[in-house]
Amino acid sequence: MKPHLFHPEADEEYVQAVQYYADIARELGWRFHDEMERLIQEACANPERFWKFSPPATGI
Repeated sequence: MKPHLFHPEADEEYVQAVQYYADIARELGWRFHDEMERLIQEACANPERFWKFSPPATGI
């Protein structure tokens, strides 16, 4: 199970972005995905390091 949850529209945009880069070059799609997952894991592990929305995002 992933330690994070995306808004459904953000999740779809993420999937589309991975596909966009994979359509250019399969390896590019994988590299984009891997880097995004690394950054998401970093944000989940160290949330205080990253800027917070003001006011907080809501609606999930």
